[in-house]
Amino acid sequence: MFSYWEKNFWFSDCDFAVIGSGIVGISTSIELKKRYPNKSVVVIESGIMPTGASTKNAGFACFGTVGEILDDLKTQTREEVKQTITMRWEGLKLLKEVVSLKEMNYRSLGGAEVFADKIAFDHCEANLEDINQLIYESIGVEDVIGSSKQDFSTGIYSHILFNKYEGQLNPVLMMRTLMKKAIGLGVEIINNFKVDTFEDSGEYVNIKLDRNMSMKARQLIVCTNAFSKALLPQVDVIPARNQVLVTKPIDNLKFKGTFHYDRGYVYFRNIGNRLLIGGARNLDEKIEQTLDFGENHHIINHLKAFVGEKLNISTFEVEKKWSGIIATGLSKKPHIERVSENVYTALRLGGMGVAIGSKVANEVVKMINLT
Repeated sequence: MFSYWEKNFWFSDCDFAVIGSGIVGISTSIELKKRYPNKSVVVIESGIMPTGASTKNAGFACFGTVGEILDDLKTQTREEVKQTITMRWEGLKLLKEVVSLKEMNYRSLGGAEVFADKIAFDHCEANLEDINQLIYESIGVEDVIGSSKQDFSTGIYSHILFNKYEGQLNPVLMMRTLMKKAIGLGVEIINNFKVDTFEDSGEYVNIKLDRNMSMKARQLIVCTNAFSKALLPQVDVIPARNQVLVTKPIDNLKFKGTFHYDRGYVYFRNIGNRLLIGGARNLDEKIEQTLDFGENHHIINHLKAFVGEKLNISTFEVEKKWSGIIATGLSKKPHIERVSENVYTALRLGGMGVAIGSKVANEVVKMINLT
């Protein structure tokens, strides 16, 4: 049972409603308030905090490895791959303009692509000059990735490809700051309410929430990423669950920075003297195409074995494990569209929400024209 005050002031009609309080949703609300400071903006979130991957990701500020880019070039045109890199680069730049490096505990430690053996490394290094040229055409920066020798004294090959422009951050501090900025601009956030349906009348969007609540918005932006098919069955969105593990502190942990393995499907980093490792969803691709948070023991055991066999850390204890759900699709391009007169989408981030979330928000708001 809701009070008069709650019904009429928390669920009052608004100019803009944004569904989803993750990176894209909150960034979209900020962009809307910057462009329309006198218009009302409400963010509706189904959980008590962002639900998908915004605060469950590994905290990588990255925009592409040689292995990933070569893999993308098998199914995409060169121009499409360049557009992806450009969007990630510009998205990270926009994020840093809103959230300071200190506010999200950003550390410019670089990003390394590591390999199982010399054959895998040689294949990527042979294409390094061309990939650097492609990156230059995308962002205007020369020689972004270089090859070097690094003695891991592990099962990892002794040479790496290193990107000095990448870094690591704390995703909760990032989201907390984004939310504070949004609220400071006058954005209202309604937590723990699920949008059941919405209907665009042409003049406004009628939004029906659970617990028999409803509200109207002049414009609606759907930013629910992997969870979007419940509201928009036609969109090309495939959920992809990722398993993540964090160890207890490890004495003399050698790794500092962000690391990618197997085209980025496996990733690891340090959190102080703890090791975070995640991914490997390609080992069980169909099973991991789910909206259910939970454990995949086959993948978890693979990640643990990777720590022992590849990173040569024989003694470690997992302190915390969880899963986050990202959105992929037939296309790597984010789904930024006007789907009806007053409804827009900003979703399908392909696991690169930290990098492209701010850019996706910026692009969808450019499409909107509210007088």
